[in-house]
Amino acid sequence: NFTIIEYNIDKLISYYHRSDKEKVKEALKYKHVLMLGLEGNELAKLCKGEKHMEKFRENVDRLNKDEGFRLLFSEEEDALRTHNTLMAESEEAGIEQGIKQGKIEGEQEKTREIAKNMLAKKVDINFISEVTGLSENEIKALNN
Repeated sequence: NFTIIEYNIDKLISYYHRSDKEKVKEALKYKHVLMLGLEGNELAKLCKGEKHMEKFRENVDRLNKDEGFRLLFSEEEDALRTHNTLMAESEEAGIEQGIKQGKIEGEQEKTREIAKNMLAKKVDINFISEVTGLSENEIKALNN
């Protein structure tokens, strides 16, 4: 289970690039998020002098140079993963719906069987209708 926290990185970056010192100060409160939208010299400048952020920048640089890693997160791969996830979720929902539908149909079939057995014992159609919930027409159709 993940906790989803939404940041508007574009808005933070626009604050960071403004000449308004208050907006820049506001953006810098979220350096850990802001650095996700920066690269190159801007990222180096933001991280300078902070050990953990420097380490982050080094890892980002290393990963950006790793062709296999970049391919892993290419736009096409991301779209394929998203598609596969949606398909799996849809399949799971379809299976659940099918199971529910099967149970309902099974219960209806069992009710019709009970009504047929009662008809064979010459039980009154009104009584069968009350007990099973089937309409008199449905019960008469079973008799045929």
